[in-house]
Amino acid sequence: MGRRTSEILERAEVVCIVVLIVATPTVFLRSTFSTFDVPQLTILWLSAMTLGLLTLARWVLLDRGAAVPRPVMVAAAVFLVSLSLNVGFSSQPWVAFTGLPVRGAGALTYGFCLLVCLSVYRLVTHRGPTVIVGAFVTAHVVVAGYALLQAYGGDPYQWGKGELWVSPVFSTLGNPNFSAAYLAVTLPLVTWLAFGSPYGRAPRVLGGALLGGTTVALSYLDSFQGDLA
Repeated sequence: MGRRTSEILERAEVVCIVVLIVATPTVFLRSTFSTFDVPQLTILWLSAMTLGLLTLARWVLLDRGAAVPRPVMVAAAVFLVSLSLNVGFSSQPWVAFTGLPVRGAGALTYGFCLLVCLSVYRLVTHRGPTVIVGAFVTAHVVVAGYALLQAYGGDPYQWGKGELWVSPVFSTLGNPNFSAAYLAVTLPLVTWLAFGSPYGRAPRVLGGALLGGTTVALSYLDSFQGDLA
């Protein structure tokens, strides 16, 4: 019974993490007030809260005696203390805590990111990095692909005045700076898929093609943030 419960919880965590990795940088809703920020922030918060509930259930039902490695625990504690100090000494504590209306870049979001990192750490130590890498490569394909659609006139949406304040190529993150930085940060995973992975010829050829496509997308995004990343 314990093993079965553990498998169910772990599969649920895997699904939640994969959804978070793929959907957060790719989902947008044109009907929202903030076309890109609000849907992606909502996915991040909901996925992270779900991971937190699954982690709590695992701890209560199965791993109550399990210990977190000391370096991980110390790093997490220092990070949380830093967030608390930032909120406590801010002239706008509520804004510092929620990050609203500034893209949600507040202590709450960073705390959720820490929770996600701890969940990914536990998952990778048990199952290896294959699922995580695959999810990031999938999201990379979507971000690069949409940038190329926009670059070559294939964008299915017509962005009217007032909906967008950036260059014609901005991809799913709503800003060429964000999209370029995301592609650059995840590009090493694509490089590994093409040249260092143990997979067969087809996945490696696809990885090489994606490297070329990403390079073209980055040139159209034309962002210093992407070059720096």
